[in-house]
Amino acid sequence: MKLQSISLAILLSVGLVGVAQAAVVGESSDIGNIVVGSTGSLGPTHPNSGVGFGVNTLYNGAIVAFSGFNGYADGNGVVRLSPYLPGLPASHAGIGYANYKQVPTQDVWFGEWNAEAKDASGKRLGTVDPATHTVYYNGKDADTSVPSTGTANYSVQGVNNYNGSNLLSGTFTANFATKQLTGSLSDSSRTFNLGTATINNDATISGSNASWTTNPSAGAGTVSGQFYNSQSSLAGIATFNNNVHDVAFGGKK
Repeated sequence: MKLQSISLAILLSVGLVGVAQAAVVGESSDIGNIVVGSTGSLGPTHPNSGVGFGVNTLYNGAIVAFSGFNGYADGNGVVRLSPYLPGLPASHAGIGYANYKQVPTQDVWFGEWNAEAKDASGKRLGTVDPATHTVYYNGKDADTSVPSTGTANYSVQGVNNYNGSNLLSGTFTANFATKQLTGSLSDSSRTFNLGTATINNDATISGSNASWTTNPSAGAGTVSGQFYNSQSSLAGIATFNNNVHDVAFGGKK
């Protein structure tokens, strides 16, 4: 799946792809479904409060703050959105199913989204459409450089087809001398391995050998990510030939 990187400074500037022009930097695995960027004020229910995301089937992808939905977080701190949330207006039926999480104390977020499945007649089925699985991350105060020496360990979590009890967690290690990022994330039955990703001089992260060690048939995944806040945190995504295996992750030192 083709990755599209977005760095936005103003609300709804979704046409800037692969250009770092602002401190808010993020990425979506499919900008036909989800866009990320800076928020603007969309009224009292969606204040201008940092970084956010937009669903293209909802108000033309208007970007709203991740933090505006914190009241829907579960016991793991994962915000869970669906078209059937209590009190959700009918105009928001296109919101789909989203699971996303904040990196603690940072305005840095990572998550996944699926459209709602429909039958041949267009009837809504109340379940996710796996073919639309999209992963994303977005954060404020993105770094533009990294140290040339030293190492750092990051406590990282991730989501892949999150169901309320399968949050991935683990440790990533950044070696700034060798410019390598390694680590893995696991739940009770699955393990995702980042492979050996490259820490680029501009503070981005790239790789091509991520894997699901518990599901080798998924093949090799492509990693893309970003360091934030003087390398105090990171976030990213890994995408595979079959997007059902795609992962979003984020963590801090």
